[in-house]
Amino acid sequence: MVRPLKLRYWFWVTKAFIKRHIILVILGIVGGVLITEAIMLLPKKNQRISIGIVGQYSTSNLPSEVVNKLGQGLTKIGPDGQPLPGLASSWSVSTDLTTYKFYLLPNLKWVDGSPVKADELGYNFKDAQTRSISNSVLEITLKESYTPFPIIVSRPLFKKEFTGTGPYILKGIKKNGNDVVELELVAQEGSGKPDLTYHMYPTEASALTAWKLGEVSEVNDLTAIPLLNWDAKLSAEIRRDRFVGLFFNTKDATVSDKSLRQAIAYGIKKKTPDAAERAIGPISPDSWAYNTNLKKYDYDKKHAKEILSKSAVNLKNLKLSLSTFPSLLSYAEALKNDLSEIGLEVDIKVISGMGDDFQMLLITQAIPPDPDQYSLWHSTQSTNITKVNKPRIDKLLADGRKTEGMPARKPIYWDLQKTIVEEAPVVFLYHPVSYSITRQ
Repeated sequence: MVRPLKLRYWFWVTKAFIKRHIILVILGIVGGVLITEAIMLLPKKNQRISIGIVGQYSTSNLPSEVVNKLGQGLTKIGPDGQPLPGLASSWSVSTDLTTYKFYLLPNLKWVDGSPVKADELGYNFKDAQTRSISNSVLEITLKESYTPFPIIVSRPLFKKEFTGTGPYILKGIKKNGNDVVELELVAQEGSGKPDLTYHMYPTEASALTAWKLGEVSEVNDLTAIPLLNWDAKLSAEIRRDRFVGLFFNTKDATVSDKSLRQAIAYGIKKKTPDAAERAIGPISPDSWAYNTNLKKYDYDKKHAKEILSKSAVNLKNLKLSLSTFPSLLSYAEALKNDLSEIGLEVDIKVISGMGDDFQMLLITQAIPPDPDQYSLWHSTQSTNITKVNKPRIDKLLADGRKTEGMPARKPIYWDLQKTIVEEAPVVFLYHPVSYSITRQ
């Protein structure tokens, strides 16, 4: 009996209070709702992720991972290396393959809110003339035909000082001399993306130290599996856009001999580290121009010795020199052991930078997205590090960049791959794995 009386008592007390102070009660309820709504409308502070990148960069060569977040090019590159629409919804080319017209998407805006106009776009090509036909049509005329051109214009465009089309805005750059050491990127409002801070480190070791100290929560594109703590997530990716190869200086008196290079190719066991994938040619397996029917130089110790026995090279007291970077030293040691089994002695030299003074060079080579590899193999190019000089290779490279259409270009690049592999200026070894670590 006592409890119902108490409940009835408090009911009447509450009712009397509300009746007496009804205005205050209503104001309190309304005020509470308005405050809650106001808090929800306040701008939320974006999550910020700190990312470590290995390498030395200046404002003129920022990493593509960063630049591609700040803007887009007229085109973009598809998974198989073909150009796809970017800022331009479509494009056309003249019958002589020298004049391209790019038709911009409607309603494009820079991150500062101003509309994108064709006369603001330009790549400053040395051998090309650019003019805007209208606000939405850009014309670029080349001195001579160059069919991979739509791939070239996939590079992001900027109005001024990295003002691009987003989805990120560059808010700050810290430099040490000419070297960029930190970049601050802010996501465009409403994108739902986190803000980003990139820290540049000269070596993988320094980037991993920064990760362990908590300076960054993520490090990308590592070449070796790091020793990790329990709070780290490791991801791996086979990089088919690059290959590790043993390059020969074909102007060297010894390895200029093609039979010696082929014997070395057969004498290497080609074991791939970790989850890496065997490479057999200069073009990415993901490319539309990839030739699957190439000589693979599978390990054949007996055949390697047979080739050496017929070679014109004097093998007596021969010692070959192999240069490489510290990151590939262990693989270089494995190559040395392989070649010792076919009677070739190898001396390893660890280098810190590229140069022309090498006999054999073990490095990682980036693969261009388009099968045009003129800069890598043409005899006139300073970037042709093997110095291979073969008229057939030169002609195929020249024909490939002046022929229009994938069906017509494909047989040219199939023949080019076959010719390069047969000539053996490089032993193609493997497509490496790149690792990323993220804090859980």
